[in-house]
Amino acid sequence: MLDAGVGEHPGFHVYAHCARDVPDGVALLVINNDRRKQRKLMLPATSWRFTLTSARPADGNVQLNGATLLLGASDRIPALDGDAAAAGTIVFAPRTITFLTVADAGNANCR
Repeated sequence: MLDAGVGEHPGFHVYAHCARDVPDGVALLVINNDRRKQRKLMLPATSWRFTLTSARPADGNVQLNGATLLLGASDRIPALDGDAAAAGTIVFAPRTITFLTVADAGNANCR
């Protein structure tokens, strides 16, 4: 676990780890469990974004970057494709879980 460099905020949690198979890369887990407020985070580098949402969590349907995740033939797991996110301010909608992979983080602890 790494220091994410983000202070504590009620309803907004950011965790950082070394990205798997990406030397110097960092993976962030960003949880916005506030029911109403969007949150923002400034990233100085480009990243790949994977945001999970659900309009009604009790129904079991989950969207990845806006597309509903459905099992394929023979219950195959669908491709989990991220969206490119430019460096700068990233906005996190209420009640979302986001993974960000920052390949060019330059983190010396992740070599």
